[in-house]
This record gives sequence, structure tokens and C-alpha cells, in this order.
Amino acid sequence: MQTFESLIMDIVKNYLKTNFPSFKEELKEEIIEEFKGHVIEIPISEEKACEVLGCTPSTLAKYRTKKENPLPHIKGKPCKYIKSDIKKWLKSEKGIYKQP
Repeated sequence: MQTFESLIMDIVKNYLKTNFPSFKEELKEEIIEEFKGHVIEIPISEEKACEVLGCTPSTLAKYRTKKENPLPHIKGKPCKYIKSDIKKWLKSEKGIYKQP
């Protein structure tokens, strides 16, 4: 089974091949290598965010609605979170909250 990242890379390769046939192969490879450096993350649910933080949904809501340095989230019903954003937020909290 193909991984999500390899699927995205195949899409990028096919897009370049189809839409930019006049590009030199070296340039296409350079674009692909540059793209590989970017991680694509799928948003996680509130339940998974609670697992990452080791907290309850009500505590998660408090973190999200803090006046200073609120927990980053994707607004909607339900809210979604990006795991790397949670980790950055934890570091910015200056060790107040310990990562599980």
C-alpha cells in the first residue's frame, strides 16, 4: 500500500509532467526535491489532540481559548488540530505543560 507522502509525490510528478512538459528534467527533479522538504500533515481530531497533550476535552478547550498564546486549531465543528502545531505550542508554553 502506498503511503500518503508517496502518493502526494506521484501527484506532483504527474502534474509537472502534464502541465510543464517543456521544463528540463533537471528542473523538475529540483522542484520535486524542494517539495520533499515539506511535510504534509493531516489534521487530527479533538480526541487525538487530547491524547497528544494528555488532557481532557474541557482542558483542551481552555488551552484553545486562552487570551495569551492560545492552542492553534482549525476552526469548525468539530475543531481539528495539527500535531506539529501542538508540539510547537507546548514548547512555547515554557515547560509549564509537560509533553507525555
